[in-house]
Amino acid sequence: MAALAADLGVDESAISRWRRGDAMALTSAVRLCEVLDISIDWLLLGRGGPERHKDCASEAEQRLIDLIHTLPPAAAVTFAEICQLMGKVIAV
Repeated sequence: MAALAADLGVDESAISRWRRGDAMALTSAVRLCEVLDISIDWLLLGRGGPERHKDCASEAEQRLIDLIHTLPPAAAVTFAEICQLMGKVIAV
C-alpha cells in the first residue's frame, strides 16, 4: 500500500479511507486509473470492465459511441437499424 500511495502522491491513510468507502477526489481517481491501468468508467460507475479503456475505438468511433449513449432508447434502436441497412447497401 505504501508504494501505491507514493505513486498516487497521497498518504496511506487516504487509501485506507477509500477502501472503507470514503469519497475520493476526481484527480485521485484519475491518477489511480493511470497507475493501475484501469478504466475510470469501471472504477467510478461500474460500467464495462476494468480494461474497457483498452478498446481500439478510433477517436471518431468514440465520438459516435458517446453520441449514441445520449439518444433515447427508441432512437438508438432506429439508429442501429439504419446502420444495418447502410451496411447491406455498401456490401452490394
